[in-house]
Amino acid sequence: GNRILSLVAGVIEAGIEDGEFRKVDAKKCSIILWGTLHGLIQLRKLGDTILKDEIFSELYDYGVRCFINGFSVRPVPAGPH
Repeated sequence: GNRILSLVAGVIEAGIEDGEFRKVDAKKCSIILWGTLHGLIQLRKLGDTILKDEIFSELYDYGVRCFINGFSVRPVPAGPH
């Protein structure tokens, strides 16, 4: 867990230094992303109920884009689906 969080925080910090991301707390953002992705993975179990009309990969991609767009200088475009 800590290795992944450090890696993600490092990517966020590099994005801040490069001007791609606004100044944010990289450690907190990495923890929030980790929790969001794990929550989405848990929701996948509900594929036959509340997610029956969703394509999980698109929902996952949308969640990541929403998160990154929260501190990105330029919006992240939707992926090909």
